[in-house]
Amino acid sequence: MNLETYITDILGLQIGLMTAEEIEKTREQFEKETSAVARRRRELSGKAQDARAVARVFGGRALTGTRRQKEWAEKIRAEKIKGMDEAGAILACRPEGLGKSSKFWIENRSKSAQKISDFFKTQTKLMSEYKEAYDAKNEAAVKELAEKYNALTTKWGFE
Repeated sequence: MNLETYITDILGLQIGLMTAEEIEKTREQFEKETSAVARRRRELSGKAQDARAVARVFGGRALTGTRRQKEWAEKIRAEKIKGMDEAGAILACRPEGLGKSSKFWIENRSKSAQKISDFFKTQTKLMSEYKEAYDAKNEAAVKELAEKYNALTTKWGFE
């Protein structure tokens, strides 16, 4: 990410409307934040960084959680996605998906890669069907699919 992207996407501002002083102050803030991110990345062990690289192949980004949770969960996630087919691995690594949390991977570490893959495939399918039913204004189907989705995600540790 560069400074201009930071200003427009993160801060929601337009660089052309900022004074030179505001731009300089924002540049300092940007450099401080980006160096903090780089420092946090270096805090993970080499094995955890290698594990994150495995997920990155399928679109994965850094997991959320504490440093210790991330250290452990990155390794679990890499192990599990190595046992999945490509479609399952991509769904498991979606940055906006339910697999972005260290907590998910730690709590489900005893489940097989296939079961985790099946969860993500079913969850994604239910979301797609729900959106179709919602767009079609099919209230009965929307209710049924919402109940199925909520039951599935609750079973997998989401509230």
